[in-house]
Amino acid sequence: MQTIGDLVDQLSVVNIKLFMNQEGIHSEKYKKMTKKQLEKLITTSRSLNLQRNQLIDEINSKISRIVSGEETVIEFEKHKTGGE
Repeated sequence: MQTIGDLVDQLSVVNIKLFMNQEGIHSEKYKKMTKKQLEKLITTSRSLNLQRNQLIDEINSKISRIVSGEETVIEFEKHKTGGE
């Protein structure tokens, strides 16, 4: 089972990939791209945006389940160290 932290981590990675891909589309390099290269960038952007939306939906759903009590958050015991 994935934690909210796992999902947020995945979302961060997808956001960075999407940003980098969009930079390619909106840069000066765009003017020099072949049609095939541009189509690949656009297809990649669509795929990343879909992943991003799915992760956001999954995070929202998980938070809703936790708040409603349908799902519990595992709490780890605090272990005392020698100084406490």
